[in-house]
Amino acid sequence: MRQLAIRTIVFPKDLWAGGKNVFGGWIMGQMDSAASISLQAYLTSGALTVSVSNMHFKKPIHSGDVVSVYTEIKSIGNTSIVMSIEVEVRSHATNKEYLVTEAEFKFVAVDENFTPIPVCEVLHSNIEDEDFLKLVKEANCKL
Repeated sequence: MRQLAIRTIVFPKDLWAGGKNVFGGWIMGQMDSAASISLQAYLTSGALTVSVSNMHFKKPIHSGDVVSVYTEIKSIGNTSIVMSIEVEVRSHATNKEYLVTEAEFKFVAVDENFTPIPVCEVLHSNIEDEDFLKLVKEANCKL
């Protein structure tokens, strides 16, 4: 299920040195943070970002814009989880909302030594998200 993970406002410190639009690394950091927040609802362990793919910057983000980051888990592997992340903006200048970027992030569940561990072994037992539970079943995990 697609869910809002972060909503924040862009400040001048988040802009490129030229001061016109947001630094792309700031956007990626917001996306990674949103994913981390979402994963905490499903995993009892930590997880590491191992790849980012299909990232496309569609429109710029400016100071004063409100940024909303949405996450949705797409698949569960043995030690990995793939998540779709979308960033939408409400423009301060126009008050219109639009999609600015999207990507797929892949995470690996890890133990305290940062060794990959099976996702099925570190799922919270009280998950109620039906879409996620379908993915759990497809991955042959038992809660």
